[in-house]
Amino acid sequence: MGEKKSDVFDLDALLGAASPAREPVTIYTRNGLRAEIVRLERERKDAAAGPVSASWADPSGTPDVGDIDAQLTQLRADLKASAVEFVVQALDPDELDRIEREHRIPAGADEDTRARVNRERFVAQIVAQIVEPRRFTVEEVGKLRKAIGEGEFDKVARAALDARKESGERVENR
Repeated sequence: MGEKKSDVFDLDALLGAASPAREPVTIYTRNGLRAEIVRLERERKDAAAGPVSASWADPSGTPDVGDIDAQLTQLRADLKASAVEFVVQALDPDELDRIEREHRIPAGADEDTRARVNRERFVAQIVAQIVEPRRFTVEEVGKLRKAIGEGEFDKVARAALDARKESGERVENR
């Protein structure tokens, strides 16, 4: 018989290399620029499709969309410059339990109270999950949410839920 190889599972090595699930998400702090970009794109399309008339200045008759293109280039650059990458991670089970204890729905609560407590709990969970660009307070995330709008904030919320699902955490509202 040959030599018996003994494989020893090294839990400390596994724990040293382990990390919670993380999800990156990019938000745009100047998301309002998108409306201006859409408006200019429509204006450019209309100008390019408009009647072609040759002139001494432009014998080809091609509509001049150079100004619009320059504005679009600048707006797209401004929007891109406003991008901020957030990273959210799965919650530690103890942290999730703490948040749930702090945001219990009172016995006999009406629907409005239940909805408010569920929203507060959800925001507190998201706040606890944001690890980059830095940690935030509930108040700061509330201000951020108002400033960037629900569409951009929803991207952070979805990433937070995705990180929790990837880690196998229970994701539910009670």
